[in-house]
Amino acid sequence: MMKKECMTNLLNKFAHYGTIVQRLQLFIASIQSPDGSAGQAACLTYESFAAALGQYMGELRAEVTAIERQVIQQDGSCTLSSLLLRLAPWWSELDTLDSIYTSAIVPCVGAENWLKASHLFGVVYKTLEDVDALGMLRDSLHQQLVAFCLWLFTETSRPYVGMIDSWISTGDLQDPCSEFIIQRNDQVSPKDDRFWLEAFTVYSCNMPNQQQQQQYSWYHGAALLEPILKQVILAGKSVELLECMGRSSDVLHQGAYKQSIFAEFKSAIEVMYNKSCEDEGALGRGVNCKDGDLIGSAAISGTPPETEPLSKAGEVVSVRQKSASCQDGVTFDLAAGEATNSSASGVMEGSQPSQLSPENSLSASDDKTDRVSAARTSSSQPPLIEGVAGSAVAVQRVVETDHQLRDPAESLLKQNFDKVFRSRLRSQQSRIDRTRHARRRHCSLQPVGVVLQQALYPCIRERCQTVSKTLVDILKTDFNLLSYLSSIRKLFLLQAGDAMYDFYSELFKKMNAGETWRNVSLLNMLLHESLCQHHPEEIPRVTVSLENKSSQQGVLPIHALNDMQLIYQLPWPVDVVIHSGCQKIYNLVFSFLLQIKRAKYSLDCLHFVDLDPSQSSSSDNKSAGGVVTAGQLLQPRLVLFRMKLMHFVNSLHTYVMTRILHSSELEFDEELQEADDLERIMAIHNTYARRIYERCLLHEKMSVVKEAVTRLLNLALVLHSRWMDGLEKLSRSSLADMEVEFERCHVFLSSFLSSVVRRGSFVHLESFAASLAS
Repeated sequence: MMKKECMTNLLNKFAHYGTIVQRLQLFIASIQSPDGSAGQAACLTYESFAAALGQYMGELRAEVTAIERQVIQQDGSCTLSSLLLRLAPWWSELDTLDSIYTSAIVPCVGAENWLKASHLFGVVYKTLEDVDALGMLRDSLHQQLVAFCLWLFTETSRPYVGMIDSWISTGDLQDPCSEFIIQRNDQVSPKDDRFWLEAFTVYSCNMPNQQQQQQYSWYHGAALLEPILKQVILAGKSVELLECMGRSSDVLHQGAYKQSIFAEFKSAIEVMYNKSCEDEGALGRGVNCKDGDLIGSAAISGTPPETEPLSKAGEVVSVRQKSASCQDGVTFDLAAGEATNSSASGVMEGSQPSQLSPENSLSASDDKTDRVSAARTSSSQPPLIEGVAGSAVAVQRVVETDHQLRDPAESLLKQNFDKVFRSRLRSQQSRIDRTRHARRRHCSLQPVGVVLQQALYPCIRERCQTVSKTLVDILKTDFNLLSYLSSIRKLFLLQAGDAMYDFYSELFKKMNAGETWRNVSLLNMLLHESLCQHHPEEIPRVTVSLENKSSQQGVLPIHALNDMQLIYQLPWPVDVVIHSGCQKIYNLVFSFLLQIKRAKYSLDCLHFVDLDPSQSSSSDNKSAGGVVTAGQLLQPRLVLFRMKLMHFVNSLHTYVMTRILHSSELEFDEELQEADDLERIMAIHNTYARRIYERCLLHEKMSVVKEAVTRLLNLALVLHSRWMDGLEKLSRSSLADMEVEFERCHVFLSSFLSSVVRRGSFVHLESFAASLAS
């Protein structure tokens, strides 16, 4: 008779799991109820999780119903111990579900949908990782638990993967419950300049602080998507641009995908698992994988795994694939509560007269098997290697039983056979142990996280690459992106020397003559006249504007052109690459280049005739014994100063136009040809603009060098003014001031740039520093 304490312990176990089932059933009802408020506010991830729970509960209900039917029909005795043994495989799965529910659902009551979905997604993924991390417990029950968690994760992730699929395939981010980690800003249209930077908001994917980490585990789910999230966002933006262009059909034509990403994801997992089963099937004597292999089962079947689909239309994939076989080959009679050896039952029953005949035993065994199969929709086998080990143990038991039945007179023959058999058995067992160790080692090198990445990432990357490459090809061919980039360099960086020289030389002439030039109409006329001969297609795109900047920037005459800027009209979507921020950088470089060009132009137009108009008459006076004036005594010093200043300006001009602009352009064109997505093109272009901005000494860290260069360029304008005034107005003190200013700035630049180049900080300045030191 069972004691009260034992009965209490057994009933408490049933009551515990009954409470778990009731809790999960209430959650399913709250999500699936059409009238409940919880059902209306439930996100798609919750609904998918509840649907998976409902499917699981249906199979559990079928199992319990089969037990009830068996008891009603009185096919055999059913004790609490046998019932506990039969339901034992379900307990670990119920414990896992209860842990997920208490960790993922309960803490997020009242939270935003994106946090609810991400947290549930992360908890399920973390549970799968934790269960898979127990690599040393590779028994059949543990593998079934890993398979169950994998199935639960794939079903829970269905909405997330579906949102990614719809977004990168059609450009429509179908997120009605705002649960996806990426949110679309509806206030920014694809034709807005802010589209690429502000159209999509990504919730923080960084590791939360310790307090938040204890409360939420959503980061683990985000960690699975984080390596691919950037490509997903890029593809989503690209396909939305294509849709706005009316060219989304090009993506569908090139892709021609027959399956969704989720279907390919599940198929990839199946292929990986089938490959593992095929590698191990050679050791299992014909044990192959069936369609239940997605959840980690290996069934005895002669059908190749390729002939069984993962999930057929109109059918529901079984949540669990169980069998009554344990790891060492012993099968439990769930009706009578007896344990027999499935591998040796026929031999043992045939050898004992008191047992049933082989025919009756086979019939009874088949009847029991039919009842178990009716109660459970699917069946699974223990791991293949353990199955081989169980068979060996069973054969050993058969031999020992047979030896016990033999006559004692055959002891010598028995010892000889036993010696040979045990030697063979040890050899076979050693091979099985080595194979098992190799298998476990292989499994330890492929954690479930890596398997999921290998299954999911290629499906998404293939579509992302197709979308990105299609957009780049359309921008280059239909919207002439490369042609616009070349035009920007021709105008802002003065590479169109034939046309831009006519523009700025006429402008410098008016400025040196003191004529009025600050007129927008005049500047536009000069620019368009210079472009009409060689680049007439650029006339409607480019205009000149003047801005009133602070008076501090106009302290030196060289700063007069800082107010002038070029405005280049770009069509959409080319302005996504060449945006307004890049044009601001180009205008800063354009102003700096104009300063260099103006200083060079001012020095090149100086002639000795302009310095002393009466030079011929003064030569006659010298021959006649006339007196030399003070200005004529300063003329050699002035000419020498002009040569020094011209050497500096020419060195700076050569450095900027060749070492900076030309070399950077070659690097830019080479990188641009290798770019296969719009994000990469934008990054290359931004890097190119920033590079020439920094190498033109416009960055704040080079402000001291830029100040010295500006003062030397301004000396060219001062020298031009005093040269044109003539020697009569030139004083010794003014010339000395210019020489001191030049010497001070030149020595500083030469010493500073030489030390910087020696440290290897700015390699591009090496040629300029060498020219200054010469």
